[in-house]
Amino acid sequence: MGYDPLKNVRDDILKAALDLSKTITSTSTSTTSGWFTGAAAAALESPEIQRAVVQLVDRNNPLRENLPRVGGEGAAYYFTTRAAATTLAQFVGETTDPDRDVGARKLVQFAYKTIAARGRIGRLSAKISSGLFNVLNDELTQRIADFRDYEDYAFLRGNMSTDSNAYDGLNRLLGIQGVDATNTAAGTTFATQVIDAVYATGAAPSVGATVTAALLDYMLDKVSPNNPSVILCTKAGRRAIVKLIHAQGQYVNTVTVAGGHIVPTWQGVPILVSSNVSDTCQNLAVTQSAASTYTSFTGGTYTSFYCLAYDDVFVSELTPVTTMPLAQISSQYQDFDIFTDETLVYKWKGGASALTFINPRLGSIASGAGLIG
Repeated sequence: MGYDPLKNVRDDILKAALDLSKTITSTSTSTTSGWFTGAAAAALESPEIQRAVVQLVDRNNPLRENLPRVGGEGAAYYFTTRAAATTLAQFVGETTDPDRDVGARKLVQFAYKTIAARGRIGRLSAKISSGLFNVLNDELTQRIADFRDYEDYAFLRGNMSTDSNAYDGLNRLLGIQGVDATNTAAGTTFATQVIDAVYATGAAPSVGATVTAALLDYMLDKVSPNNPSVILCTKAGRRAIVKLIHAQGQYVNTVTVAGGHIVPTWQGVPILVSSNVSDTCQNLAVTQSAASTYTSFTGGTYTSFYCLAYDDVFVSELTPVTTMPLAQISSQYQDFDIFTDETLVYKWKGGASALTFINPRLGSIASGAGLIG
């Protein structure tokens, strides 16, 4: 039998499920008022169930499993950034003082936000089905799936300008979707990290650009001084990179990343996919003469590639993923919440880059054209 990187996860989930089943069975009663007792509700808060929920959120979720998570405190993740010096280092004489430059420092903050999903277990459903545990298991599984998908959505498309309860995702932080107000106010702009492939290559705006080796390498080179950790794209984007590698007469190299996922690489950098990276982006006004941003993530044919350095782009976590039963206010149902308090941190300009206005359905070629090629 081959190596199963998820075996320990599955074993822990099974153990937690059995523990929950035993707890619910041992505390269940035949009375209507006791269909979901305090002890059974408390099982949702047990360490075993909490670990199982986190593992289910992580399972087959490579971006979350690989994006670093650091502990947080207070209302936001704070750090200071220093403006670029205008006086460079210099040669000085034995008795000469070097010129002084005191760089201006600014406070940057990424406020913690809450992502939550609420589940509901119906009393009648629990009675009709084969038991409360099966209904609870199904509801937990479905709400965990909803929770993990929305968190992934927030990483890419979170937008504080349209939802004050959200944090800004990569599209906002990089300027692909407007400009992040928090960082702009702090004097930090990352829009120069975005490569408009139509503008860079002179491709037809109505069609979009073909992904090329030159464009991908240019995107990787913009991540500095730390080395690129990951490329993020759609499945169609990953196929375009694989076709490009084949067109160069090379084999596709793979690497095993956290969670046991075996993924292809470009220049040694792992390629991860997310369903929340759109491959239907559009901007009807995109031109060959000026860099553009997307006006919509639907209705078009463009996609994006992202490159991140984990030292500079990570999640700060105030409250880890937690499951909590709510006070029972009705004989008909019992609610529970799954939630986390977190924020996406983009700490340094060179920590990420993006390649936009790529049409992943075009045939990949080994060399570029126009300004980049």
